[in-house]
This record gives sequence, C-alpha cells and structure tokens, in this order.
Amino acid sequence: MSGRDGGRSEGSSAFFYGWWVVMACFVSMAMAGSIGNLSFPVFLKPLTAEFGWTRAQVSGGISAFMLAIALTAPFVGRAVGLYGPRAVMIPAAVLMGLCLMLLSQLTALWQLYVLRLGVGVGFTALAHVPVNITISRWFARKRGRAMGTAMIGAPVGGLLMTPFASSCVEWVGWRPTLLILGGLLWLILVPVLWGLLRDTPADLGLLPDGETRRATDDAPVGVEGGAGISARDTVRTGRFWALIGIYFLAYACLFSVMVHQYPYFTDQGFSAQQAALLVSVLLSASVLSGLGFGWASERYDPLQLAATCYALGGIGIALLLWAPPRLAVTGFVACFGFFFGGTTPLTALVTGRMFGMKAHGVIYGFYQTVICLSGFVGPTVMGFIYDTTGSYQLGFSGIGIGLLCAAALMLVVRARTMLLPLSGV
Repeated sequence: MSGRDGGRSEGSSAFFYGWWVVMACFVSMAMAGSIGNLSFPVFLKPLTAEFGWTRAQVSGGISAFMLAIALTAPFVGRAVGLYGPRAVMIPAAVLMGLCLMLLSQLTALWQLYVLRLGVGVGFTALAHVPVNITISRWFARKRGRAMGTAMIGAPVGGLLMTPFASSCVEWVGWRPTLLILGGLLWLILVPVLWGLLRDTPADLGLLPDGETRRATDDAPVGVEGGAGISARDTVRTGRFWALIGIYFLAYACLFSVMVHQYPYFTDQGFSAQQAALLVSVLLSASVLSGLGFGWASERYDPLQLAATCYALGGIGIALLLWAPPRLAVTGFVACFGFFFGGTTPLTALVTGRMFGMKAHGVIYGFYQTVICLSGFVGPTVMGFIYDTTGSYQLGFSGIGIGLLCAAALMLVVRARTMLLPLSGV
C-alpha cells in the first residue's frame, strides 16, 4: 500500500472512530442530563406526599445538585486533563447509578440532600466538562458539528427519559423507578463509555478530524496541551471576566424561563397537557438548533453566532409578551428553542477559540461554576418578582432585555479580541 493510501486509511479510521466517540458523548449527555437532572421534578409530588415535606424542602435537592456542579466543575476539568475523560466518566456513571439506587431507600431529608450532591458530582464528571474536552481532542476543523451533535444529547434525553420516568412512577412507584434509573446507567451508559470512548485519537495511533498530517505542522491539532494560554494567565485577562458576566446574564435568563415557562403557560389559560406539549416542542427546536449552530461555527465566527443566539432568545421573549396570540407562542417556542439549543455548544466553542486548548478543561470548568450559580439566582429572582407583582410580565420583560444586552456585550468582546485560529486550538 502506498504512503498516500495508508494516510487515507488512517484518516478515514480517525474520522469514523471519532464519530463513535461523539455517539458515546451523546449518550452520556442524554442519560446524565435526563436521569440525573431533568427527571427530578417527576419525584417532587411523590416525596411530598409520602414524607410530608414541603415542595421547597424537596426542591432543595435541585439546589444540592447545582451546588455540587458549581463546586466540582473546575476540579473535574483538571482531572480530565490529567487522567483523561475515560478514567473520569466511567467511575462517575457508577457513582450516579449508586446514588440513585440509594435514593430509593430514602427515609430522611438530609439523605436526599447528600445523595443529590453525589448525583451532581456524577453529572459534572459525565456531561458538559468532559464531553467538551473529549470532542475538542478528537476534532479541530470539524469541532462545531461534533460538539453540536454531542450536546443535543441533553434535550433528546429529556424528551425520552422524563416521560419514561413519569410513567414508571405511575405504574410501579417512585422507589422502584429510582432503582430502574440507576440500573440503566450501569447497564447502558457504563458499557457504552467502556466500549466506545477513547481519550484521544493518539490512543489508537490516529489524528483528529480524520487527518494524517497538517501541511505546515507534524503535530496533531485539537488536543489539550496545545496552543493557548494557561489558566493562571487566562484569569488575568479582561475578556475572561467579560465572558463571566455575559454567561451569568445569559444563563440566568435561560434557567429562569426554563423553570417558569410551564406555570406561565398555564397562567395564560393553557391546559397542563398543552403547556407540556409546548415545552416538548421547544426542546425539539433546541435539538435542531444545537446541530445548526454547531455546523455554522465551522464557517462563521462563534462569538458572532453566540450573539445571534442570545438575540434570538430576546426576540422570542418579546414575541411572547407583545405579539398577537397565535404568533406569540409560535414565535417564542421557535426563537427561544433555538437559543436554548445553541447556547451550550457555542459556550464551549467560544471558550476554545478565545483561550485555546492549553488549559481548556480548567477554564471551561470555571465557566460551568458560573453557569450553575446563575441557575441558583435566575429562577429565584424570577419567583420573587412573580410573588411580589402577581405576574410574570415584569420578570419576562427583564429577561428579554437581559438577553439583548448579552448579545450586544458579546459583540463588544468580539470587536476587542483576536481569536486563535481554528487550526491552533
């Protein structure tokens, strides 16, 4: 076989195995996001009914989950950088499954909080941080489409697993349902990660993107430890702190709407089934958005795409509040769904292009901490506004303005920043 044919075969192997890695990351995002996070509200009423706890007390399980992510995300990023995604994600799947099974034996409120902390640690080590690092190692020029495909696992998992969990609770009760969900992590996710996930293409003697050699450089691209700046130098830059402010604002708006949209729809006269259907359609739109923005990022500036994404969210809120009734709901579901789906992959892609891959895991972990803190603040403030005014009008208006401000600030950062070339990250 000629050298050229051998190179083509090697590149093809890297390309196709890379997409098996993407599928492993997709499954991890889907199962960790849906089983560990999105399905929790299904257990709220059964827990309050059995133990007499208030909804606020049970909702503390969500707070414990978010707190775990906020505290551990930077450390998970460092661990993945040191030991590789596989060594972190497989034990995390075992841990999350164990915590869910132990939750089925729940007898006291403190146990709920402790075990939900454990679920949050497992989620952190299965979802955004390790998936982002893994995709960035396997792909450089094709990173956008790969990242978009992997990250839509969360909404797809929510669409599939949340109704499944709800049905299980109705049929067999909440305790057996938790055993089933924990068992699914062990029976499905652990074998998928073990069989398909590899830390880098170099583990198989391959290079990223299905490439054999770069024309100007013999080193592989897209691996951690490559071009970029250190975490210490990153936190000294103005653009690092500017992105913290932008992400906190954008995600506080995002979480506020995702938590409060269902009661908003029912307040507007929609039935419970209609409100649930609207949320499901929004999640479906987010799947298309994740893929679309991922592919677009390979041709267009990711910061400009992020600004467009935030602006779409703001437009969706404006339509919901002030457009004619038929256009209001349709426009909101479409625009905000595209915002929801595009935000997560674009956050990862912007971070890589801004700071490179040298300390990508740690830097992205810092941003995950900020995002989780916004998940504390946003929905709480929105609830306070509703309790004070008796309406979502003021709160949703503030969200629309906030998203448009986030879009404008992202464009300002872009105008003052020199992005690293894609081939160097």
